[in-house]
Amino acid sequence: NMDSGAGWSDIFSMKIWPMVHKMLPTSDERCSNFIAGIGMGGYGAVRIALDNPDWFCEAAAFNGWVDAPERFASGSGDFPEKWALEEVFGNNGVRKEDAVSELICSVKESDKPLPEIYIDCGKDSSFANSNEALAEFARKAGCSVELNLTDAADDWRSANRQLEQYILHIVNR
Repeated sequence: NMDSGAGWSDIFSMKIWPMVHKMLPTSDERCSNFIAGIGMGGYGAVRIALDNPDWFCEAAAFNGWVDAPERFASGSGDFPEKWALEEVFGNNGVRKEDAVSELICSVKESDKPLPEIYIDCGKDSSFANSNEALAEFARKAGCSVELNLTDAADDWRSANRQLEQYILHIVNR
């Protein structure tokens, strides 16, 4: 949910998710449900999966700022859309519970199953190192993580290729 705007997490979990299941032939089985996002949507996908670990077996982030709350709070990293991040996380600081590392710990403490995390980003991107650090943290916490650092650029063509690779990843599970 945004600090000064719409409650997107609530809208997804209370409105969109039930509507998708009502309108489309989807499964209620956790092992059949995946969520993915591009850029900040990658953070959103991972966040939603960790907020709802009984719903999703895996979350994927393509060129994602998976550690956006931590980076934004620390002032590290280049955020050309800083105004947008302030809308999401507020300009008075980031809530601790917004951090993916905190969400992983919360799920682990709840004894609910941790969703797997799939991250695909360019090895030269500004967030490659932080995605590596997050993947290492998640693995140590017992979360299965696949991290692909590729020559991909941070653009929509690369995201299309990443999505194709992710679909193959799901099919070959």
